[in-house]
Amino acid sequence: MHLLQAASPVPHAQAQAQVRFLADSLRARYPQRGNLVDAILDSRNRNALWWHHHRTAPDRREADSEQILARIAWSRREHEHTAANRVVLANASR
Repeated sequence: MHLLQAASPVPHAQAQAQVRFLADSLRARYPQRGNLVDAILDSRNRNALWWHHHRTAPDRREADSEQILARIAWSRREHEHTAANRVVLANASR
């Protein structure tokens, strides 16, 4: 769910349009659109956790530590922004 990805949180109108597009695109698979914001929040959590584990993995990495920390921080900021704007985004998904 990188549709909402941005360097910094996007304005409400743009985020609403992105969520509406995503909800419309997934309607056939996910008739209960009210769960979309929860799915976005879950995705942000899973992304941060994946990068955290990837950072400490002994095998080959796809990014250096600085890039990984930046990706974890981005996921956390996006989670916070999405959670803080849950109502706005949920309304857009209807």
